Amino acid sequence: MPTSLLDTTSALGPNVLKRIAKEVVGLQQTPLEDIQVLSNYHDLTEIQAWIRGPNNTPYENGYFKIRLVLTEGFPNNPPKGFFSTKIFHPNVSASGEICVNTLKKDWKADVGIAQILLTIKCLLIVPNPESALNEEAGKLLLEDYDDYAKQARLYTKIHAKSGKSEFERLLQQQQQQQQQQQQQQKASSVNKVAAADTTSLETPIVSAKSIDTELDKQQPSPMTSPHNVLTTSMVSNTVGITVGDTNGAAIPSALDNGVSELKRSASSETNRPTKQARLDDENTGLDGNKNNNNGNKKMAPLTHTQPPKDKKKRSLRRL
Repeated sequence: MPTSLLDTTSALGPNVLKRIAKEVVGLQQTPLEDIQVLSNYHDLTEIQAWIRGPNNTPYENGYFKIRLVLTEGFPNNPPKGFFSTKIFHPNVSASGEICVNTLKKDWKADVGIAQILLTIKCLLIVPNPESALNEEAGKLLLEDYDDYAKQARLYTKIHAKSGKSEFERLLQQQQQQQQQQQQQQKASSVNKVAAADTTSLETPIVSAKSIDTELDKQQPSPMTSPHNVLTTSMVSNTVGITVGDTNGAAIPSALDNGVSELKRSASSETNRPTKQARLDDENTGLDGNKNNNNGNKKMAPLTHTQPPKDKKKRSLRRL
């Protein structure tokens, strides 16, 4: 409900007005049994409602309009209740004022509008002759209930039948609003389910097999790995040849020659003794001959002596 509809000129404070408006809206959306609250948001100091007469009472099939007047001190002070529809009742005066303990000495500030309406409805079921405002009705109730009930039915038939059409109209409006709310809730739930189904259809189902296939695609093949490909530059650097633009004719020959050259180099390197190995073999042979000739005599180590410088000079002079 828009806040602008509230009666800001009322003596009631804004918090009290908001509380009343909230209660009225709640009673219209979820009405009490046999009670229909009228909407008058422009003046929340007076609340009007229709009450259908309870079954098995003199007020059965009657429709009674009541109003609650909220005074300046509400909710610390109780509201005043009135029957707008004329009624024969011990606790209702000729002017329509209602006398009930809930609105008198038993009033509490936390009592809501719904509780007040239910109390007035219960008053139609169980009148209280001890606090009678209508002495005639109170006396008949105590002395002769049948006369009292007869008089109450007569008043109901004369004065409380005209409100039936309005009560039923309000009831029908309330039922239509409930149906609309249920349809909106149902449509909302259907839309949520449809959205969830669409999301589940759009989400791809990933299986273990598809994951393995994708991983195989991402991993390089051993035959196509860049580390296993033999390129012409690698052959050229290894063999020591230059591969030119021969249109594919000279490349196989060059490769064969390079491989053959590598094999011959590896064979010659394997069969070629090193300088130190030859010296060791010569020393081993000399040591073996001397051991055979001299028995157990020790051999002096071989030393390389350079020829005297004079002999070198003489040989040079002769030349």
